Amino acid sequence: MAEGIERELAGAAVVAGFPLSPRVLARALGVEERTILEVAERLVAQGRLAEYASGLGPGRGAEDPGPVLRMSLAGHLADALVSEGASPEIVARLLAEAGRRTEAVRVATDGALAADTDRRPGEAA
Repeated sequence: MAEGIERELAGAAVVAGFPLSPRVLARALGVEERTILEVAERLVAQGRLAEYASGLGPGRGAEDPGPVLRMSLAGHLADALVSEGASPEIVARLLAEAGRRTEAVRVATDGALAADTDRRPGEAA
C-alpha cells in the first residue's frame, strides 16, 4: 500500500508539472490529507518530491510514472482541480492527457468563451 501511494503521489507531481496543495493531491488520489503529508515527508527525503510555499511538486529525483499511470493520474488531477476552481487551460490539458479529449475541448471552449464574455466592450482581444 505505501509503495503504491508513494508512486502515485510522486507521479501526480510530475504529471501536474507545478506544485499542488496536499488537499488537492488527497482529493485526486482518494486518500486523507494526513496520508499525503506522511508520504510526502518520505518522498521529499528521497528527492522524489519537493516542498514549495505553494505546495508539493516534483523533486530532482522524480521519474515519469509511465503512460498508463500518467493517464489515470491526469484524469484524477483534472477532476480534483475542477472542484478547486483551477483555470480551464490547466484542466483541459490534464483532461486531454487523460484521453478525455471531448471534455478537454468543452472545458477549453467554455473557458475561452467565459474569458471573452468577461472582456469589456471595445477591449482588444
